[in-house]
Order: sequence, then C-alpha cells, then structure tokens
Amino acid sequence: MPPGTVIVADQVMGAGKDSTPSQDPRMAMHAAAWADRVADRLRPAMRVLRVPMAEAPRVLETIDDKRTLAASSGAAAADMETGAIARFARSIRGPWIAIRVVADGADMTLPASALAAVDQLGRMQPLAFARALARHPTEVVQMPALARSFRTALASLRTARTLLGDHFLAPGWAAFQDTQLREVL
Repeated sequence: MPPGTVIVADQVMGAGKDSTPSQDPRMAMHAAAWADRVADRLRPAMRVLRVPMAEAPRVLETIDDKRTLAASSGAAAADMETGAIARFARSIRGPWIAIRVVADGADMTLPASALAAVDQLGRMQPLAFARALARHPTEVVQMPALARSFRTALASLRTARTLLGDHFLAPGWAAFQDTQLREVL
C-alpha cells in the first residue's frame, strides 16, 4: 500500500494470527462502530483501509521483514505502538482504535543510515545520520524517496486530524474520560 494510506483498526494481531491483545469483549462492538465512523469520515478525502494492525516486535527494516510479519499475522500493516495502546485500553475496559498512516510501504527497505539516526524517542539525530551515511554512502540515493514518503504520510495525518476533530469522533468521550480514567489515575 502506498505512503499516505490511512489505516483504521480496532484489532491488533500478533504473529501466528493471534488477535490478543484486542478489545475488551464488552467494548468490541463500540470500538468497531467507532472505527467505521472514522473510516467513513476519511474515505471521501483519502485512501483508507479498515483492517487489523500487526504488532511488530521491532522496526521492520526490510521488505522481507514486512512480508514475514504480514504472512504470520494476516494483517495488512504493522507498527510497534498499537499493541501497547490495546493492552492499556483493555486493562481499563475501554474501547480503542488505531488511526495510523503508512510512511514506508511494504515495498520499501529502510536505509540503515536513516535507522541509525533516530533515537529511542523517534527524534532525528543529525550527527548520527551524517556518521551513518558516511559508513553507507550509497544509501544517499534512497533518501529522496524516503523523504517523499514521510512527507506524504505527514500530510495525510494532518488531513485526518482536521477531518476528525478534537475527539476523533469518539462517542461519549467526556463521560468515558470522567468515569474510567479517573479510576486509573
């Protein structure tokens, strides 16, 4: 799927098509309806897939890494964060959905120099990037395509945010926030 594609999910799959962690059973119907509303709102303006996510145990650097996880999980897209959100939401018996945007498609290998330049919080470290690129100078030709992909993804994310508003079409968010999150905090 091309960069900029929006993924709306209410399930996260592990390897072996294991769908746990997923929705609290009492919340599954609400989460599915919420995800459908979000996807329906976005579809007129952008490419949207309403599919489960796969939980990746690490950055999927290569085309092979991406294909392997897709085959083992049955999911169309993967990230490293959605599983943690799902586990937290389930622990407080709340619904959750994921709204993700594809930055690096299944047909893109991430350059080692780009990966080496990002710290644990996802921030770009320019000096680390320069050192890594000096070690892998042939990767410079991959950078324009990677930059275009990330700009496209960011533009889609901004459009989705504008179309969805402050509460991302969540039903009864204020009431849920008052009753459930207060218990956690």
